[in-house]
Amino acid sequence: MNRPSEKIVIRDNTVRGGAAGITIGSETSGGIRDVEAYLIHVPRPVPAGILFKSASTRGGTIETIAIHDVDMQGVATPISVTLNWNPSYSYAKMP
Repeated sequence: MNRPSEKIVIRDNTVRGGAAGITIGSETSGGIRDVEAYLIHVPRPVPAGILFKSASTRGGTIETIAIHDVDMQGVATPISVTLNWNPSYSYAKMP
């Protein structure tokens, strides 16, 4: 928590299952910045091609994200933004 995620490169991946081809979040409290994702292949249907997720209590920012050269097959929702992700988990009290 509250630690930045930055200067991340995701490249030349084949995604065959999961929630999305690429997911940014859900932990955003330290911010996410300077991410590049490319040459991503999603040959099977997944719920979302590119998924951004967080919760309003987490804070932080997401900035300078470059996503290109993504091949999705049978993906119903190419881009999804969910800012109330998993409320029972996201709004739990920290010890």
